[in-house]
Amino acid sequence: APLNGDASAQSENAAKKSYVHGVSSVPLLFDTIGDRLRMAVEKVPDREFVIFKRDGIRKTYQQLLYDCEKLASGLLHLGLDRGDRIGMWGPNLYEWIVCQFASALAGMIMVRLINDIQKI
Repeated sequence: APLNGDASAQSENAAKKSYVHGVSSVPLLFDTIGDRLRMAVEKVPDREFVIFKRDGIRKTYQQLLYDCEKLASGLLHLGLDRGDRIGMWGPNLYEWIVCQFASALAGMIMVRLINDIQKI
């Protein structure tokens, strides 16, 4: 793209580099992230979903769903609504996973706040 070219054309070209465009024989899934978690719980409720060895945390799909539904309910009870954004800042923890799925279950959007900056 030319250096002084149309910015929208440059942006459109960049977007096409990372996505497949055109007709596909693969049908779209209309399931939400929450739907997919519930389906996994139906199939393998007692299978381990995650292990955080350092923190001594082992959770099955059923336990994860329980924790996520509790947090989703709490967020809604606090007055947040579907479509609201939730900022999450922190290291790689089990609570991060719970917040990600809980926000999806409640119809909210989790926004990752980058905590990779070591020093300013």
